[in-house]
Amino acid sequence: MQLVSLEHLLALKLHALKHTRIQRFFKDFDDIIHLVSIHKMDLHSQPIRDLFLKYGNEYLYGKICRACEAQ
Repeated sequence: MQLVSLEHLLALKLHALKHTRIQRFFKDFDDIIHLVSIHKMDLHSQPIRDLFLKYGNEYLYGKICRACEAQ
């Protein structure tokens, strides 16, 4: 059985956030927050920031950082 890597899953979720309607946005947004929390990801590390900016955008990156800091 093959599993998707964490980076690929985040890339897919970020791409969906950037190109989705509001109904789906909250589900993917919550999924990303959950993944970041479970894996204790450092959102300020350069590779993670680059991933978020490549597949998402600056606005989503900031919004996710703020949501994770609030937890």
